[in-house]
Amino acid sequence: MDANDLLIWMIGFTCFVGLVQILQGGTPRDWGWFGVFSSILLGLGILYSFSPEQAGYWMAGFWLVLVLVPKILPRFQPIFTARQNYRAAYYLATISYLFHPFDNWSKPPQFFKALANLQSPQKEKAEAELARLAEWDHPLGWSAQMTLFRYENQWEDLVKWVSDHPRRELILLDPTVATNFLRSLGELGKQETMLDCYGRIEAQLAPLGRREPLEIMRLMVLSFCGKEQAVDTLLSGPLKLIEEPTKTFWRATTQSLAGQAAAARQTFVKLANSANGTLQRSAQWRLDHSFLPWQPELMREEQQHLLKMLSSDPVDLPMYPSMQYPPAGIPAITFLLAAAQIIVFLFEPSSELPNQEYLQGLYEMGALHVPLDDWKADGWRLFTVGFLHSGWMHLLLNLGGLLLLGRYVEQVIGHWRFLIIYIISGLGASLTVLGLNQLPPDSAWYQPEHLLVGASGSVMGLVGVTTALLWTFWWRQRSRLSQQELFLLLGLIFAQMVFDYFTPNVSSAAHMGGFLTGLVLGLLVLPRPHHQAVQERIETEKTPEVAKENV
Repeated sequence: MDANDLLIWMIGFTCFVGLVQILQGGTPRDWGWFGVFSSILLGLGILYSFSPEQAGYWMAGFWLVLVLVPKILPRFQPIFTARQNYRAAYYLATISYLFHPFDNWSKPPQFFKALANLQSPQKEKAEAELARLAEWDHPLGWSAQMTLFRYENQWEDLVKWVSDHPRRELILLDPTVATNFLRSLGELGKQETMLDCYGRIEAQLAPLGRREPLEIMRLMVLSFCGKEQAVDTLLSGPLKLIEEPTKTFWRATTQSLAGQAAAARQTFVKLANSANGTLQRSAQWRLDHSFLPWQPELMREEQQHLLKMLSSDPVDLPMYPSMQYPPAGIPAITFLLAAAQIIVFLFEPSSELPNQEYLQGLYEMGALHVPLDDWKADGWRLFTVGFLHSGWMHLLLNLGGLLLLGRYVEQVIGHWRFLIIYIISGLGASLTVLGLNQLPPDSAWYQPEHLLVGASGSVMGLVGVTTALLWTFWWRQRSRLSQQELFLLLGLIFAQMVFDYFTPNVSSAAHMGGFLTGLVLGLLVLPRPHHQAVQERIETEKTPEVAKENV
């Protein structure tokens, strides 16, 4: 297998998965991507029919420009928006639009440009642009409407807009709408209603796996409830990317509700002279509208319990782990395993050596010979085979799988259980190959004599564990995100089977043995205690729907 074959499989698989995702739950804004994926697959098929040795190289450029770049660039926008650097977000959105001028991608540059203009003397022009975008019944249009309400401090109008919206339940699943809705309740002194709504919104958004919006919502709730220590923990931890003036604003807001109105007022006076137009108006609103006295002791028991839980550990979110948004933390074992494989590869014999000499070098370093004649003398090879690779392409494929899946599995089940499962999956893969070697030679499953190397058995074990975990989380919560990720993983398994069938010198038996071993272990092992309690925690935080007239 060479680089051309790898590119063909990579391009084909990513475009095929993209098409499946669009057809599975496509909306009109996805059909631009449908055309891109279809065109690339069609072009790849035509080129492969004429020049299979060059098709991957020819299509790699189109795939890079039309798929990879426009998919990656928008992921950097949250970094700029967290710092309120809307000018940089505008440039990034504009570049993304140049690579993908479909699916209403012309709207985000307009939105970020308007946000940038709100912080400049061109405020009237920005408000007009936001008003035009707000007419669009789309998450970006909702964000524009929220920005207008927030800029004008029209909190009662915001609550009424959300409450009267014909798709109220749907728009409250949008992080921007939910965050601003909770803030409006806090601004209006309705902390009890805010806590009720937060509990319900968190119960709906937690299964989606996104931490950042929920951390912002917690900041709002804890700030309007005067919890200084918890607010400081959030701002110095998960929300540390927020710019300092905004952090100062929320700390002062918390002080106002914690009985330190005089100190908070001094801070708001300074912020009211800020060059940031949005922050300036918010600070002025604080100076012109004092908070009504709040009596926490009048809260219902479940509200007091929720607030106590949020205050005790504001960083602990009841998140369902997802591959797209893996749990926070450093997958140390994954990185160590990847580093070990790279180091071992540097000491391997050169693949440019004569074949017999190259294979002998791999065997001396710990490759597994099938059949294994002397288990007592060579049993150690069952553990070393997973650190050797037959070429840099083989190494890169396994490293990619290890880093992609390892960061998820390790953070869900814990470091040591991850390491044990990784090792046992590799053993399962090797033992499967050795066992099939004992079948009659005319058997369809018979494995002939060969030299086995590679970490793919352990990596396929991670695929099995991930399949088991996603199925478990989906079965417990019926989350659409878990379902989509499960179907995506099943598609990856099918693609791996097709790849094994058409690619020579690939041990499909090792892949299947590793996968089944990981699948069984994944069904037996329990996630870390934090994730075991997710369902119970979310059920605890669910509160009855707040009646529209009460909101």
